[in-house]
Parts: sequence; C-alpha cells; structure tokens
Amino acid sequence: MSRTTLRIGWWAVLALALGSAPAEASSGGEAERIAHFALQVASIFLFAHLGGALARRCRLPSVVGELSSGLLIGPFALGGLPWPLLGAPFPAPATEMEAAVPAEIMHLSSLAAILLLFVSGLETDVGMFLRYSGPGLAVGVAGVVFAYALGAFGAVMLGLADSWMAPTALFFGAISTATSVGITARLLSERRRMESPEGVTILAAAVLDDILCFVLLAVVVGITHAQLDGAAFSWASIGIVAGRTVGFWILLAGGGLLLGRRVAKLLKALGSHETIAFVTFGLALLLAGVSERMGLAAIIGSYTTGLALSRSDLADVIRERLHGLYTALVPVFFCVSGMMVDVTALRGALGIGLAFTLLAIISKVGGCGIAAVCAGFNLTGGLRVGLGMMPRGEVALIVASLGLSQGVLTPTLYGVAVMMAILTTISAPPLLGPLLNDRSGLRRKHRGDAPAEETVSLELPRHDVVELLMARLVEALRREEYLVQPLPGENMFRARLDDRILTISREGNTLTLTVPAAHAAFARYLLLEELIELQDMLEECRQKGHLSQMRDTLIRDAVRVENGA
Repeated sequence: MSRTTLRIGWWAVLALALGSAPAEASSGGEAERIAHFALQVASIFLFAHLGGALARRCRLPSVVGELSSGLLIGPFALGGLPWPLLGAPFPAPATEMEAAVPAEIMHLSSLAAILLLFVSGLETDVGMFLRYSGPGLAVGVAGVVFAYALGAFGAVMLGLADSWMAPTALFFGAISTATSVGITARLLSERRRMESPEGVTILAAAVLDDILCFVLLAVVVGITHAQLDGAAFSWASIGIVAGRTVGFWILLAGGGLLLGRRVAKLLKALGSHETIAFVTFGLALLLAGVSERMGLAAIIGSYTTGLALSRSDLADVIRERLHGLYTALVPVFFCVSGMMVDVTALRGALGIGLAFTLLAIISKVGGCGIAAVCAGFNLTGGLRVGLGMMPRGEVALIVASLGLSQGVLTPTLYGVAVMMAILTTISAPPLLGPLLNDRSGLRRKHRGDAPAEETVSLELPRHDVVELLMARLVEALRREEYLVQPLPGENMFRARLDDRILTISREGNTLTLTVPAAHAAFARYLLLEELIELQDMLEECRQKGHLSQMRDTLIRDAVRVENGA
C-alpha cells in the first residue's frame, strides 16, 4: 500500500475526529450517533485493509491480517480505550449480556459475509460440484460426527461437564461442529483454487456441514430447554424443525440449478452489466433473508444463489462488476469477527482452551481428511480438505454466544470456545496456503471428471492477418450469443455461453484457442470456417480486380497530391 494511501486514510480519521467534536455537545443527538458510526466504520475499513496489506507483505493470507486487526481494535483491546480527539470507537460492553459489537456494525459484517459467499458460489464449477457431491457428503458427515464426538468428549474429560448429555457437553459438541466456510473460500479464491477438486469438495462439505450444524443446534437447544425447564423432551418437534431445514435447502438448491439459466436470460434484457450485477446481488440478499427465516444461515442462501448463476455466461460479468464492492467489504467481515473476541476471557482458561483447540483441530483434520482419502484423494488432497474444514470462525462464535445467553456457558467457558474458534481460524490459512500448489490431490481419477483443456493453434505468416482473424472470431462468437470479454493483457479474450468457455489469445503470428477437450471439435470448426471465409473474401476481391483497382486509385491520388504540393 502506497504512502499516499496511508496519508489519505489518516487524514480521513482526523477529519472525522474534528468533525465529530461539535456533535458531542448535544449529548445523545442524532448527529453524535452518525459521527460515532462514521468513526467506527472508518476504523474498521482502515485497519482491516492495512492489516491485510501488511499480511500480504509478510507473505501471509490477507485474512490473517484482517482478523488480527479486529483483535487489535476490538472493544476488549484498543477499541475500548479513548483515542486522542476521537474517544473510544468501540466501548466495552457494560454487562455480559450486552453485545460486544454494535448491531449496525454486525449488519455491515453480515452484508460482507453474504457478498463473500455469493461470489464464492459464482466461482464454483457446478459440474464439478455435482461430481464431488459424494466426497463432499462423506467429508461433511465425517466432520460433523468426529467434531461433535470429540467436542463433547473433551468437555467431559476436561471437567467442564458431568456427562455427554449435560448441556455444557452438548453445546461444546455443537461449537466444534461448525465450519467457517467464508475463511476457506477467501483463501481458495486468492489462490485460484476454487474450482479444484479439493476446493469444490470443501465448499460442498461446508454447505452440508452448516446445514447439519443448524439441525444439530436445534436438537441441542431442544434438549437443553427440556433439561433446564424440567419439561418433557419431544423428538417429534425437533424432527419437524430438522426436516423443514433440510427440505428447504434441497428445494432452494434444486430450484436454483434448474432455473439459473432462465433467470440469466431474463437478466440480459436489462442491458447494462452494472445493473445486472447489482440486481443479482439483490437476489442473493433476498434469498439470504429467506434462508435465515427458514432456519438456515443467510450465507447458505447467498452461496446457493451464486451457485445457480455460475453456469450462466453472466457469471464473469457479475464478478467483474462486483469486484470493487467485494474488495472493500469482505475485509470488514473478518475484521469484525476478530473484534468479537474477548482476549481478557482467555487468561483464566488458557490450558483448557489449548487442549480443547487441539481436539477441535484433530476432529476436523483427521475426520474430514480420512473421509477425503476414502473418497479418492491422496494424502496431500486429504490434508488440504481437512485443513480447509478446520476454521470455526464466526459460526462457532454464534453458537457459543447462544450458549452464553441461555446461561449454559459461563464467561470462562465462553472464553474457551472463543480461543478454539480464533486459533483454528488464524492457523488454518498459513497451514493450508503452502499446500495449494499445482500438485494433484487425487489418488485416482474421479468418476465423471472432465479431461484437461486442449489448445487449437494456427500460425500465419503475418501478424496483421492474425489480428484480422481474431477480430472475425470474436464477432462470430458474439453472433452465436457468446458473451465475449477482453482479459487482462494484450490480445486475449474469453467467450462464454452457459458452461461452454473458450479463450482466444495471440502471441506473435500464432493464434491459439483454449477449450475443454469436449469442445475442441467446435473450436477447430469455428477457426476453419472463419479462415475459409477470410480466404474466400480475399480471393473474390483479387479475381474481380478490386484490389488492383484500389491500389491504382491510391497510387494516382498519391501522385496527384505530391504534384500539387
């Protein structure tokens, strides 16, 4: 990040400080609340982006710096202290029941999480997602079973609960189960591994993991209420909640995949790419809200929306137009996740917290990794999947907060859960990042895997002829209703129609088309057709003497101009 950017950022903070001073005179006024909110947002934006830039400078994933920035400016650290001229941007909560982060900041963080998962869905290869739904199912179920068993077992063995069915053990099992897909999705996106077998398996497993987590949470809350109230526990009511949750997601995902291309055709009628991008983001927000109302996490609804549109040729356009908003907002989500951690609550339970964290790591890395190996991955692929499923993050914090609000967890036990969530979240990116290389993670070829890409190349004697042929190819693809976009760099285009993707590039006098092997014949036919038409056009002009006439005319005009001069 440049010095100019840093200077502008700090001047912005100073301007907010000086601008908010008059508002403080009217205590409790609307102007004061607006100024304080502006200060809070400015602090989050500045520190989140600066932390991410510093992490990248240290060759660490951006999410590490963003989470660390949240820890630093949270209400339990520097954010709770008065800053010069500014006051305390995030005062510490007065009671244990009061939220650590203001509601409006949490809403902004939720918006960023919805955007993150929407873009992750757009980047997911649906065909590969479906092909790896089997491994994803195995990994998700194994992760839930192992994590819950070791979480509840750890609570009993560490003396935090009397039995497996005690409310504390039930909540610790549920806390261990939740996977924070947002953190892994961010890392996969940064390393361009979202469409890899491991990336798709992790996302498929994480979606299933979240569904099972919320179903399990419903069961845990039902049992806990029955034990605390002394009422009879009804498995029938829990079964209804679980069935409604799973059924709604199946309906949402199935309907999205079936109607995604039709929705894309309707969106094309809007014309403007910017309008298309923000209308689809509005759909993602809508389905996120519906998912939340139906008992699922909002991020599942937004991810499913992106997944439904990922097979359309609008996916690249939407990602490109939302890139600026994505870059601005997503670091806010991770920064706010770090702000919710009460570092002071960790001091009294450091040993227990580390032991519980170790069990949580073993449960996900071991359980999910073993399931991945059994599903066809090699040891490297299994380790990638296991580490990708390791972060708990905001989902575990939500479950732990629910346990705290219901009186099941004490502040110390909540601190143990927070330590586990933050350590698994921070440690996963640096452990997983070096493994995300080009080495295959598959032990055997998965059934239904698509072959590798093929290239169709043609070398011509002149580079200007290559440029002319490339322009004709681009126009031909547009006539076939492909969405053609220039790629970064010179003389490169990507054409997409639904799930058919074709890349055109020129290097010197060589024209190259890169396509999946299944569409190589189409690329050869297209290239041959345009080459023949170009040849016929030139030959027709030569035979009719048009080229000679134009040449003679230009020569006469040039001589006339020269003589006149």
